[in-house]
Parts: sequence; C-alpha cells; structure tokens
Amino acid sequence: MQTAIPCLLMRGGTSKGLFFLESDLPADEATRDKVLLAVMGSPDKRQVDGLGGAHPLTSKVGIVRKSQTPGMDLDFLFAQLQPEQDTVDTTPNCGNMLAAVVPFALERGLIEARGDSTTVRVLTDGRAHV
Repeated sequence: MQTAIPCLLMRGGTSKGLFFLESDLPADEATRDKVLLAVMGSPDKRQVDGLGGAHPLTSKVGIVRKSQTPGMDLDFLFAQLQPEQDTVDTTPNCGNMLAAVVPFALERGLIEARGDSTTVRVLTDGRAHV
C-alpha cells in the first residue's frame, strides 16, 4: 500500500534535498523516519528506488511548519540520511538547506512576500535565523 505525500525537491547552497510540510508526514517519529527512508531509497548506495541522490549531500530532508514560538515565523527540522544506512539523523543542522526553507515556505503558502523585502524568522535547533 502506498500513500502520496507532497514534497518539493529543492537546492539550498551546495546541498539538495526534499522538503516536506510537517503536517504531511506521520506524527510518530519512528513511522516518519521509515517514510523518509523509503522516500529517499535508503539503505541502497544508489538509492535507485527513491529520490535520494546516492550521496550524503543529496540525501537530506527539510521538515517545515509555521512556528508556534512567539516572534518566529517558521520552524525547520533538518534530517540527514545516508544512502547505505537505515538511519535518520535529526541532530545536525545544515546551513545550505536552511537557505531553501523560505523559498519552500513561500511556495507552499506558509508565508507571503510583502513588498520588495520580507523578513522571515526561522527557528532551528532552538536558534533563530533571520
């Protein structure tokens, strides 16, 4: 049985990965991680049955939601997957992927551009980024 889950493949700096709305993924962390592994095609060094790029730089995931923290606009959870492993590591962060959070949020309607310049505050790992 398969379930369609919307995602966007985006490049952030020198990294490339899939971006998801948190609400589109299972709330249970173990189930969410199984879904992410399946979507990327891990574990398989070629990731031929998934959307991963067979390299750690192209096996990354961004999970985004509207922030519930006062003064913040978005929350970003970064997940690193390895092509040949069946683990999802959400302990690191990735500045390159962070660069794609705002374009993703604009595309998915989480935020709106306001005039020529829009300031967006993103919370990741308890740290704010503007």
